Amino acid sequence: FGIEANPANLDRGRTDAETGRGGVGSGTKAGEGVRFWRDRRSGKIHGPFRLGFHGARFRGVNVNDRNVARPVPRARALCKNVHNNKRQPELDSGGLMIRKFVAATAVSLFVFLTAGGVPSAKAAPAYDLSRQELEAVLADLIAWLPGGWDSYPQLHFERRYRMPAEGEHVHWHHIFERIDAPQIGEVVFYGQINEGGRDAPLLHRSQILYKVWIDEARGAVVINGQGPADPEKYVDLHERPELWSEVRMRDPAAINCDFLWRRDGEQIFGVLDGKTEAGRTEGPGTCTYLVNKTDVRFVADAEWVLGPDVFWDYDINLMAGHQFIGRTDRTHIRMYRSRGYECRVTDAAGERRWHAHDRGASLPVKTRDGRTLQLRLLRAHLPNSAGKGMFDRLHLMLQKADDENPLHDVETEPRAAVKLAAEGVSADCSPIDKLPPMHVAGKAAG
Repeated sequence: FGIEANPANLDRGRTDAETGRGGVGSGTKAGEGVRFWRDRRSGKIHGPFRLGFHGARFRGVNVNDRNVARPVPRARALCKNVHNNKRQPELDSGGLMIRKFVAATAVSLFVFLTAGGVPSAKAAPAYDLSRQELEAVLADLIAWLPGGWDSYPQLHFERRYRMPAEGEHVHWHHIFERIDAPQIGEVVFYGQINEGGRDAPLLHRSQILYKVWIDEARGAVVINGQGPADPEKYVDLHERPELWSEVRMRDPAAINCDFLWRRDGEQIFGVLDGKTEAGRTEGPGTCTYLVNKTDVRFVADAEWVLGPDVFWDYDINLMAGHQFIGRTDRTHIRMYRSRGYECRVTDAAGERRWHAHDRGASLPVKTRDGRTLQLRLLRAHLPNSAGKGMFDRLHLMLQKADDENPLHDVETEPRAAVKLAAEGVSADCSPIDKLPPMHVAGKAAG
């Protein structure tokens, strides 16, 4: 997520298709929480019917001959059995009662389905938020979103405990900052992704400007996202306030989708929605439109889930029914708020100061016998020493560069100071309010 995509120009890697949150992402489907069935004789597709459930919202699958649901044919089969009853031999009284019960149940089920019962396109939860509740959602968005979010804790768990069938998730360090840009809107954020960590190169086309406002009619806080005009000029814009008054979205009129934010328990979440009814045909949480006035349909499906320290990003894009960005297992990239530390490190190479964040920052070190290992500062939810449960702890580890299993591991409470001394390497780390800036004059996007 957070990358702009253009399904019309994939071969050139340049994009103009705007999904309203400036991102693209992971998994393939034709409609969120929607199932269809195909009549074998006519080939006609019937639906949609609401069936599947995923997390707090419904998810769906592609319509094809190998992966479809057929609830109505099942009802028809039951009704066929009822019709055939008159040609069956007489049963004893118990069997006759059972047949009558099956007949009544089948008829009721048929009426239920054809009358629009479960599965229903209205089965997803509804939200009825007051102006005050929407203002609270906006306040939480403003308070929680700014900062650095890193997905390394997810990778560490996958590499050390359980690797997904599709392989590990990407390592993103996703930065957000609220900027003062009245030429764009009253509430504006800037975001960018550094793939591989905070010190890694900027991910191409991940610079996004986000305009935010309250829409009482739709009962949501709305975000529109789009890349800036002349993006190379605005690398690390979050640290360059002298440029905030001049930056502009590339072409706001080209945005086809809105990102709608509401509250779900103690967290807030955003899902896509078409700006018009024509863009809402694939179900809640999706947005669709025809690419450049052709008959090629583009479908975007996204969900962001945000709390004070957790940011989960689910995002896929499809074109003509084919997924071209994101994970096919349809799982979130899990990012966590990173906070700064200053460490005094001593090893065979001498003594130095290390500025690190607590979501997986690493530093090469030399042991007393000349081996190269690395320090890793990691706050994450991990199993305990017995391999049970998930516990939020801060770890300072000494490990091989190619092995997530630590040779030495000191753990403590989150946000606490931590020390490690092993194999001629010592580190003493304390939390700080702010890390040194990322921006270096003249640095270009990676």
